[in-house]
Amino acid sequence: MMTNQIKDVRYLPNYRKGRGIDFFPSVKNGARVWCDSNLELMAYRYLDFKADVLSYKAQPVQYIYEGVNGKPTAYTVDTEVINRDNTIKKLEIKPKVFVDDPNEQARFRHFRKVLLQSRSQQVEYLTDEEVCKGFTQQNLIRLCHLRKLPLNKEQAQSLSDTVGNNTTWGAMQETARKLNITLRITKLMLAHQQYRFDYAKPLTNETELVIGA
Repeated sequence: MMTNQIKDVRYLPNYRKGRGIDFFPSVKNGARVWCDSNLELMAYRYLDFKADVLSYKAQPVQYIYEGVNGKPTAYTVDTEVINRDNTIKKLEIKPKVFVDDPNEQARFRHFRKVLLQSRSQQVEYLTDEEVCKGFTQQNLIRLCHLRKLPLNKEQAQSLSDTVGNNTTWGAMQETARKLNITLRITKLMLAHQQYRFDYAKPLTNETELVIGA
């Protein structure tokens, strides 16, 4: 059984009012990414901040393949991720309850098998268990808003040179005060990922920061 790739450019057939869908302003892609659900919105926000992800595409390709009933059928992959090591992954964004359901949709199980056999490509899951772990979404929502604001590179470099590659949120803020740098710059440092932290944990003075971008 072979799959045929018939679409490599996204079009938007699913836009209907009242579905809770929206555009996500992706910094990594330099464009808005269309979301068909709130879970997709949270997933793309997560991918935008994920350190090893270089870029991603929403619904990058549609495949035509032989379905379980023997007739041609179509399936569109949710997203394709390009990692910084140049590896490519195709992901299905699904709730964990769907993934754990023993009666998971037969059509999707069959599609995964066909794609693996015919193209040696594995479709992996990205679930709410990962993208919503702990305080992940709360932290990223706060940082996403600040990403739109420009970062003073001179002040950022001065602060970075002083605190080094590893510091804490409290130490960074205290250092900024001593250098007469506004605390807004420290927040922008996190938003622009000059420093990263474990987004699943609450941001406190003791939170460990590691130099990033």
